[in-house]
Amino acid sequence: MERKVFLKKGKERAILGNRHPWIFSGGIDRAPKDLAPGEIASVYSHDGKFLALAYFNLDNSLAGRVISFEKKKDRKS
Repeated sequence: MERKVFLKKGKERAILGNRHPWIFSGGIDRAPKDLAPGEIASVYSHDGKFLALAYFNLDNSLAGRVISFEKKKDRKS
């Protein structure tokens, strides 16, 4: 199941404009409450547009670090 983090309106500009790899806690609108430190989640704009994949630690002000700007399909063995 895909884990999703949504950004506040306007906070997607850094990712879309120059592919900035950091997501600050103040830019997050909503995220799963049980998102564990180091867990990977998909990042979406406030209106549901996919932006990136990132790993998160919601306890830090630098809450997310982008690892890919492409949505990866699940691989099955």
